[in-house]
Amino acid sequence: RILIVFGGLEGLETAIEADKNINCLTPEKLFEHYLNIVPGQGSRIIRTEEAIPITLATLRPMICTDL
Repeated sequence: RILIVFGGLEGLETAIEADKNINCLTPEKLFEHYLNIVPGQGSRIIRTEEAIPITLATLRPMICTDL
């Protein structure tokens, strides 16, 4: 099973800090695996509709092992 979570404009860190029901401070502690799918992207923000296909294409070889 896999759950892929995308952060907002300010990232998952801000969302976690704002949620009083979450008892940890960083995504690394909340999730078993925490990836920056486009490291070194610079200052340009990647919109969610761009991030979804990039993420799925990047992760496909790791999650579709029976192809």
